[in-house]
Amino acid sequence: MNKKIFLSLMIVFSLAFSSFASDLWSFDEDSMDVNVTSLGLNSISTQITSTDGSDVNVTSLALSTCGDLNGALVASTPYTLSTGTNTLGFQLNVTASISSGAYVCTLNATDSDAGSDIITLNVNVAEIDDFSISNPAMPSTLNVGEAHNGSFVITNDGNIAQEFTVSFTEKEDYDEDLTLSLTDNSGNALTSGFTTGSLSVGSSYTVNYTFSSDENIEVFHNENMGYNISVVNGNTNTQNQDLVTILGSNEFDVSVSLEPDDELEPGEDFTVEVTIENTENFDMDDVQIEVWVQNIDDTDDLEAESTEFSLGNGDDKTKSFDFEIPYNVDADSYNILVKVTGEDEDDSSNDFKFYELFRNYLTVEKDEDEDVVFLNYESSTNGLMCGESFTAYIDIVNVGEDDLEDMYVKLKIDDLSIEYTSNEFDLDSTDSDDREKQLQFLVTLPSGLTSNELNLKFEAYNEDDDIFDIGYNLLALNCNNGSSDEDDSSSENQEGSNDSTEDNSSESDGVIYYPTGFSVSELFTSDNAELSFWILGNLALLTIVIYFASLIFRKRR
Repeated sequence: MNKKIFLSLMIVFSLAFSSFASDLWSFDEDSMDVNVTSLGLNSISTQITSTDGSDVNVTSLALSTCGDLNGALVASTPYTLSTGTNTLGFQLNVTASISSGAYVCTLNATDSDAGSDIITLNVNVAEIDDFSISNPAMPSTLNVGEAHNGSFVITNDGNIAQEFTVSFTEKEDYDEDLTLSLTDNSGNALTSGFTTGSLSVGSSYTVNYTFSSDENIEVFHNENMGYNISVVNGNTNTQNQDLVTILGSNEFDVSVSLEPDDELEPGEDFTVEVTIENTENFDMDDVQIEVWVQNIDDTDDLEAESTEFSLGNGDDKTKSFDFEIPYNVDADSYNILVKVTGEDEDDSSNDFKFYELFRNYLTVEKDEDEDVVFLNYESSTNGLMCGESFTAYIDIVNVGEDDLEDMYVKLKIDDLSIEYTSNEFDLDSTDSDDREKQLQFLVTLPSGLTSNELNLKFEAYNEDDDIFDIGYNLLALNCNNGSSDEDDSSSENQEGSNDSTEDNSSESDGVIYYPTGFSVSELFTSDNAELSFWILGNLALLTIVIYFASLIFRKRR
């Protein structure tokens, strides 16, 4: 009887001690809400308060009562709880096999002394529409004209069934010189914008492709070329995958260099050096290189070509092409396009050509804020004479970085103390149409000049009336170095047009002198009609005078 009482007391004491031990720490809340919006590891934390005077080790965490989520708990034990408030962290690894919905879970924590506490987790798993696209595995390089076959896979990694729309676009504008053909696993042709149909959780859709390029495509030097694959699910979530490669030639290896190799300024001379190497296994003949600096000359190209030459197997050759940067140019970077053509030395039917584009290879800069250049001087009259008026035409181009407003130009002829001033005008710095202007000056030259040339001086002024550029042009004259006005007039008629015929005869003692080479048969031509009538008239008058003189003489006798 005494033993039974003793055992009962021991049990009561043990339970009391156990209850006392578990009261030393506990979760701060009875329950908490957990929202899962993505698959994979979801981090969760809760608070535990310990009243124990020493550290408590939580050696076990267990999840129960929540079906598929029971095995989702990821926890690292033991946790050391110090006196006071502690943060207990753990993770739920939610996979695609766990359906969306509400789950009520019990999280049980146990310490090394068999003390424990529980918290209720109200887990809400959202509809998750994750998916992935495998790498299409394009080759790193591919020769133009060759084709490559491959595939990529779309996988539904979410926890709901999904349908996908697949589109593909060229990464650059190649004028349809690239081709991408798609088929499904059954060999059915697919076009851009096709749909996969509904894919269940975890299922996949395979797309097979054939990638090829036209033999005459302009390839980008050392740049990936191809397509962008876009996959969109029902919630418009989008993933992209590149299907690209570096295209090259199996006949030529092409490289380009510039001299000078730094930034160039408007009007500066430069040289493009193109080196090609014969990478075929035969000698080549009729090889030619053509070069274009694209869209640099007011949207036009600078272009040049080499003479034809031969190139042995494995040999290389460098050709140089000289250019000048236009004055009417944007500060920008410009492409250099190289075209190489040739043929098999032993088989002329085996000919080939290759285009390679060196993107943004040449850079133009403008160092000055305010700067102009005078170009293309012209005169309205050739063979200028003293005392004449003419129109001087000249172009002015803004080659600086700043817009020029309310500027004007003066034309000066310092030797004659002549000055003309244009109206005010603006020159834009970026618009090619408004960056250049043609000016006109009506100039009158005095008579009796002693020089056969004059220096025209063009001065450009800004809106503050400061000179910021000067241009010169030498004007040639025909003034006969100070001859009399009559000599000038005679010289002008001799060198001018045949609009009028001058009477070069003179009368002395009744003798008429004709120009050298004159013949009477030429007198009655249509070109000499005026002179002919003048001579005939004078002859008739002379006849009449002689007739009346003879009558008077007879009467006197």
